[in-house]
Parts: sequence; C-alpha cells; structure tokens
Amino acid sequence: RIRCLCHILNLVVKAILSLFAPKKGEKHAGEDENEWDAEDDEEVRRAEEEVDEAVEASDAATIEELDIEELINARDLNVELSDEERELAKNAYRKLNRLGHRIFNSERLRNQLREIAVALKLPEAEKKRMIRAVLTRWNTVTDVLLRGLELQPALDRLCTTSTGRASIRSLLLTNEEWQLMYQLSLVLVEFKAATLIFSSNEPRIYEVIPVIDLLNQHLETPKPAAKRDMFAVVRVAAVAGLGILDKYYAKTDECLMYRAAM
Repeated sequence: RIRCLCHILNLVVKAILSLFAPKKGEKHAGEDENEWDAEDDEEVRRAEEEVDEAVEASDAATIEELDIEELINARDLNVELSDEERELAKNAYRKLNRLGHRIFNSERLRNQLREIAVALKLPEAEKKRMIRAVLTRWNTVTDVLLRGLELQPALDRLCTTSTGRASIRSLLLTNEEWQLMYQLSLVLVEFKAATLIFSSNEPRIYEVIPVIDLLNQHLETPKPAAKRDMFAVVRVAAVAGLGILDKYYAKTDECLMYRAAM
C-alpha cells in the first residue's frame, strides 16, 4: 500500500499507541458500562462512519507484523515489560480518553470542571475545556493527553466529587497512571509537530529526511521523565514506533527525489 508521509507518521503513532489502546472489539475487564453514558456525539459518530475499513485493516496488519522482541534485541535494550505494566498502560489510556468523551458531551460536567479549575486557579481556567479524541482527526489523542495533564488537579477533583448518573469516579487516574500518560505525551508531541509541518500549505520535500532523522533520534532516546525512570511500556512503545518509521525511511533510498532534495 502506498502511503503519504502524514499517513506514515499517523501509522507510527498507531504503533506507539498499540501498547495502550485496546484492539477493536476488546473490552476491559474493569470497564463500567456507564463510562460511555453521554449525549450523542455527532462528530464522533460521523467519523466512525467515514473510517476506511480497508486502510484501518492494512494499518493494523502492518503493526501486527512488527516483531517487538526482535526490535528490542537489535537495539540491545535491557527492558522487560510485565503484564502488570501492560494493564496499567491500557487502564490509564482508557480512563483519560473516556474522561474526554464524558466531559466533552456533558454540559453539567463541563460546567463543573470549569468551576473547579477556576477555584483551583489553574492557568486560563475559563478557556480550557476538556476535549475528546476523534478517529479521523489526527493528533487528537495527543491533544487529549496534553489537555488532561493541564487540567489534572481539576479532573481529579471532578472525578471524586461527581455523583449520581453523572458520576465519573471510576475514571479517576492514580498518580502512577498520570505519570505514565505524561511520559506517553512526551513521545507523541513531536509527531504532532511533524504532522502539522507536512499538513501545511507549503510542505517542502527537502524537509522530509531531516524531520524523519529527528523523529528517529527522538524515539531512540526518549526525553527523561520527571521524578522517575521511563516506564518500560513507554520504551517498548517507542521501539514499536521505530519499527514502522525505519521501514518507511528505508524506502526513501529507492526515491532519488528525496536524496536530490537534500
């Protein structure tokens, strides 16, 4: 399958998130059936209808073909990913994404979050709303992570004080889960920046290889996270992203246009 650069970057992000996001049809053991109880989200519903199933299947197959263990060994990395940390990663990712959907689609929760954020004197509390991810809008997962981290104190309080049918107490993230989402955001944010560059009105072909080089270096040496070492699941996710990035980077050798533009 032929892919444009932005699609490749999106595929790299999908590979990274494959360590966090549930597979299609997979249900979490601790999932509360009320977690998705929200008003209809027309944009999300429309996005689901517009998804190209053939492309999604091709992307999933490409990621499935990755031999993570081989990629780790090739880089001589000393990393062991436990089942407990895999579960931690999926749980944290699920909670934050569902918080985004629940709050975005509930006027009551939106208002309560704003009031709490203002009371806590968070920066730009009046303007910052919780957002949710949309399948067909690239970078929205990264946006959800970044906004969630900005609003973390308010989200924590909202989760613990919400009651009744609007209760989102089950979506309260632990401190460790927040730290994990912070580290994941450090990995993803550079891909958002690259996607914006090549989605602009004037993308330049001579920028392609230098940007890929920077992204490769970024994944090879993830930024150190504050207060603790990098989670194993984040390191493995970065390796998965490298597997996809390297695969398509190698194909630039077959195109003289990229080399001539350097």
